[in-house]
Amino acid sequence: MSRAGVGLLAATTHEDVVEDLRPDLWVRCADGWAEAERRDWKSRRVSFADELWVSEGSPSDWPYFARWHYRGDRLAFVRRVVLLWHGREPVGVCVFAAPAAALSARSRYFGLRNPRSSVALAALNEQVWLLQRVVLHPTYRGAGLAAAFVRRACELCPVNWVETLSAMGRANPVFERAGFARVGVIGRSRRARSGLAQFAGPTARVSDRTRAAGHLSDPVYYVFDNRRRVPDPPRSS
Repeated sequence: MSRAGVGLLAATTHEDVVEDLRPDLWVRCADGWAEAERRDWKSRRVSFADELWVSEGSPSDWPYFARWHYRGDRLAFVRRVVLLWHGREPVGVCVFAAPAAALSARSRYFGLRNPRSSVALAALNEQVWLLQRVVLHPTYRGAGLAAAFVRRACELCPVNWVETLSAMGRANPVFERAGFARVGVIGRSRRARSGLAQFAGPTARVSDRTRAAGHLSDPVYYVFDNRRRVPDPPRSS
C-alpha cells in the first residue's frame, strides 16, 4: 500500500484479525468512547501458517484456479503441479512446464553461444523448468504467502534452475522475495505494441501516453538457482 501511495480503512468487530492486518493506526471505539494506538509491527508469520501445507497436483487441478489468472487457457508441456492447502481447501497452485527452446535473456544469463545446438537443448531439458503459472486464491492474497509458496514449490523441482516470465514484474516483486534473480526485461517490438490499434480497426486511436507506457507491460525474466535444494516429497491430498 505504501508503494502505491494509497491507504485502506477497514472496520470490523473481530479483533483477532489485528495481528494479521497489522494496521498503522488502530482505533477502537464503543459506547461513546474511542482510543487510537500506533504500533511498530515486527515481521512475523501469518497466524494460520501452521495450517498450510503443499502437495503434488496435476493438470486437472488447473481449471479451479484458472478463473483467477489473466491467462486462464489450457496448459502445455506440464512437468509438475504443486498445490498449496489451508486445511482441506486448495488455496494456491504453481505450474511448472518445459522451457522454450531459445530465449535471448536466458542465453545472456548463462553465456550460451549456440542455444539451439543438440547439446544445449539436451542440457536445457535436463536442468531447467519454466514456472508457467502462479495463482493464489483471492482471499489469501496480501497475507505474505505467495513468496514462501513459490520458493518451496521451486525447491521441490528436481532441476537445477527454474525460470519464469512475469508481466507484473515491475509492479510486484514477489519473485525476488521468493529468491529469484531478476535478469532483465524482454522488450517487445514496436509492431507488437501497436497491435491493439491494428486489431481495433483503422479508426481506432491509441494515445501517445498509452503507447509510451506500453513498455511497462513488457515481461521480466527471472531465474531461480535451485542447485542447493533439499526437497521433501509433497504430501498427497
